[in-house]
Amino acid sequence: MPIQTCVVDNRVFLLGLDELYRGRMKAHERGELLRAARGVCHALDVVPQSGPVEGYYAEDALLTEYFRHMRALQKAPETLRARAGTLPEFRRLLDVASAPLYGKPTFDGKLLPAGMDPFSRALEATFPNWTVGELTSVAFSRALDSDDFSLVGLAALAKDAVVLAALRETAVLYAEAVLGCVPGSVAKKYEWRVDPIVAERASHFVATFNELFDESLPAPTPDHAEVYWDAADEGKIYGRCVRLGCDSPIPPVRHYHWAVAPGSRGLEVRDFWSTELWTTERFRETLSKPQETPVRPNAPPASGPKIRLELLYPSRRREFRTRLSPAEAARALAEEVEPSRWPVFRWGSKTFQGTVSESAFDIERVISYRNSFLPKVRGTIRADAQGSSISVSMSLSPFVLVLLAVWLCAAVPMFMSLPAGDFKFIPVAMPAFIWTVTISGFHFEAAKAERALLRIFRATVWRPELASPGSK
Repeated sequence: MPIQTCVVDNRVFLLGLDELYRGRMKAHERGELLRAARGVCHALDVVPQSGPVEGYYAEDALLTEYFRHMRALQKAPETLRARAGTLPEFRRLLDVASAPLYGKPTFDGKLLPAGMDPFSRALEATFPNWTVGELTSVAFSRALDSDDFSLVGLAALAKDAVVLAALRETAVLYAEAVLGCVPGSVAKKYEWRVDPIVAERASHFVATFNELFDESLPAPTPDHAEVYWDAADEGKIYGRCVRLGCDSPIPPVRHYHWAVAPGSRGLEVRDFWSTELWTTERFRETLSKPQETPVRPNAPPASGPKIRLELLYPSRRREFRTRLSPAEAARALAEEVEPSRWPVFRWGSKTFQGTVSESAFDIERVISYRNSFLPKVRGTIRADAQGSSISVSMSLSPFVLVLLAVWLCAAVPMFMSLPAGDFKFIPVAMPAFIWTVTISGFHFEAAKAERALLRIFRATVWRPELASPGSK
């Protein structure tokens, strides 16, 4: 009879633990914890939260209801704790939310805490340089240097990004190639290859969970290798997606996500930013529609190829968002703009010169040196739900463009008439040199103008749209 060796390593063990935990935890969340959350929300007049439902809580109506109630209580102010403290339902929810299963409880002025696990500390320490490799490495270091035995902390000790993403998705409410059997008659031999530190911390997790919920998760020992092997299934973590953090509390907010997706060698972690909150349910739906899959970091929609194209053409377009109203934004800009005078190359008391109205502006920077490629900055200001949206376009002065065109039309034929030999490269090199000087001088000034506008409007770049030749 053939023998199949079933190796229970860190990944298999942790995915097995995750599946065993999820199955038991869902039963409590659909039952006693949901009843407790309902009672506390009713007693405190807290309205369940709307919006996207993360993690496995979208699987059925009861889990969704529990998620919405808990999210609302997590965002309720700590001033309600005096009223809630007498409720046995609240004390039960507080015991669960404060359990070391999810890391060190952090209240941050709220009624219920969120767990600060090694992954959360890694996110805190590395912002804004969030990448899969860096976060996996720093989370491992934070876990190693602590006695944390949270579910996510155990994943951090494994230094496995796929496990880290999968288990963080499991704990999303409390924390801030499929494995299979060979068909036929096969004897199985189980090998326990779990790192000692992972098994030791996991024993604390299992003991705490069993005590908190009166459950019987098996101890993480070689005797239970078969249980964890049977529970582990990479097919069940396929497509899990979890939001890890965001870049700013001020709209527009970009959310940073990790998702478990198919790769060239099995499952891999795909990280991406989005102005929308992505859930597991939504991400799984898009895996079959690549054109709808969220974009990776540093490549926001409509900005990848065009950013490189922008550097070849003296034009720049930006969309800013600010919490200022259109009137406030126009007033702030007007304070930095003086009437147009000649020449622009002079000392001035303001940042720009030109004209500003309540809904538009036509300006250029005042500079103390000579640069013929200074951009003309035009923009419109319009109201939106968060304040104002400001569309900005920068381009060369029409006068400069005409001079460049005349020079090229006159110079190229002249260079073409030079004798062959040492001068044959000039017809190409000279226009290329002039164009390089033009775009370098333009983008040097355009970057300064953009920074000045962001400061004046107290804005963020919402959607860079970089112009190509002929774009409107």
